[in-house]
Amino acid sequence: MKVFLIRIFYVLYALWLVPTANAKNQLSFDCGDHDNRIIIASGDKDSSYYKIVDDILEYCHDYACHYNIKSNNHYSVKTIKPNNTSSVTHGGFHNLELLKTNDADAGMVPLDVLIDRGEEGQHYENLKSLLALGQQAMHIIVLDNGNFKTLRDLKGETIGVWSSSIISFSIVNKIIHITDKIKSSYGDKQEALDELKAGHISAFIAMAVPTAPWIKALNDNEVIYKIIGYNSLYILDIIDKKGYYQDIELDYSKLQNGKIVDTISSESELLGNIDSIKKNKYSDFQKCVNDHLGSLKGRHDSFNRDVKDVLKPKWQPYQN
Repeated sequence: MKVFLIRIFYVLYALWLVPTANAKNQLSFDCGDHDNRIIIASGDKDSSYYKIVDDILEYCHDYACHYNIKSNNHYSVKTIKPNNTSSVTHGGFHNLELLKTNDADAGMVPLDVLIDRGEEGQHYENLKSLLALGQQAMHIIVLDNGNFKTLRDLKGETIGVWSSSIISFSIVNKIIHITDKIKSSYGDKQEALDELKAGHISAFIAMAVPTAPWIKALNDNEVIYKIIGYNSLYILDIIDKKGYYQDIELDYSKLQNGKIVDTISSESELLGNIDSIKKNKYSDFQKCVNDHLGSLKGRHDSFNRDVKDVLKPKWQPYQN
């Protein structure tokens, strides 16, 4: 009987250890109250930005952590709440706001958003690039009903935009004049996709890495959506007027009927705020990422670049 009770004790103890260990692992990735590590603003948990940062933190969580509602950077914490429905950041544009208010030490931001806000009078001299982490491509998502084949077919239609694409499509729209009917009041991307499915908008435009997992999964259960591309003349016109864009090909077999589509993209960079009280930790964080790029290769397009490309940002680089 004594042996049996001892066995029961060890089984219960082991079951208690599993959630405790998981909690510790999660805590090491998510910033806590008055966390001394670099607070990084990325995006929703199913976003490519979040995945990029999460992969980095697997090796470098001693130096940095995910921004979340519990983060406190010794400032008055300002959580981003689009439509009062969310308490976390949704990506590049929101990350820029968190950097501006010193509520994050670093953040993933597309170059087009950063430069456009600067042209609109915002000042970001305090932001320096820690790492260059690949391209954010413009994804034009429509219903798979044959009505729209390229962006040109959407002239005059109602288009939904969300997060960074609010800025990115605004830049593009000023050049090629697609539509004046733009909806941007979405709490999350699923809300915009539901509006598209219901026919309330004709397209949903999202900025994401060229192999974004959430976009890949759109037609897993039912063939509803399709990715369409740009007319080549549109691309040439946009690149000619805005040098921070480049052309890129998208290849989502389930969303493109096996066809490659052309679109535009902008560099994404991990920016650090040199006004942060933790700026002395940026160099150690950079070194950690560079030391582990070999292990990160293959997980994500962002890590398949040469070290020299990761360390060669288009925005002003951080120098210790």
